[in-house]
Amino acid sequence: MSPPCPSFDVSELPARVQQDSDGRRRKLDGSARRIELSACDLFKMNQWECELKDESMSQSPISCWPVTRFFRM
Repeated sequence: MSPPCPSFDVSELPARVQQDSDGRRRKLDGSARRIELSACDLFKMNQWECELKDESMSQSPISCWPVTRFFRM
């Protein structure tokens, strides 16, 4: 099982992306001083979240809804 992923507010993203998983400044290749988020491509991925209406019923209806996630690479 992978280690838990810490959650943080989206306003912290520009500062957090400059650090590695231990909180130290990230080592970048070449002459780059910072990672510029605006230079990264924005991608969108749709996933589905589902849950049973009533877990005590064997034939319980399942309710699903889309969850849209955005990320940069």
